[in-house]
Amino acid sequence: MVGLCAVCPDIVIPGATFCFTGKSNRYSRSKFSQVIGAMGGVAIDAVTRDLNYLVIGADGNPCWAYACYGRKVERAVELRKAGHSLMIVHENDLHDVIADARA
Repeated sequence: MVGLCAVCPDIVIPGATFCFTGKSNRYSRSKFSQVIGAMGGVAIDAVTRDLNYLVIGADGNPCWAYACYGRKVERAVELRKAGHSLMIVHENDLHDVIADARA
């Protein structure tokens, strides 16, 4: 996901909206939704103008090896180009934020 994900992103969960794509190496999507909700964020299923963070699963998607990204990634890139301030972040960065909040 080189070039797509933010480097060392400043992720703020309370009040933010999150969408997940790809496959996680730690959580199911329902577990991600529970964790985000418990921390004051909202998990949604689609990339919209209201989205703050698109989280890329660490296990990705086999198609991504061929630079054929899914619709969520493509839509997020379109929205960023149109001036929306959504961040594409790697799952591991989100796990770091969650671990820091729990510490």
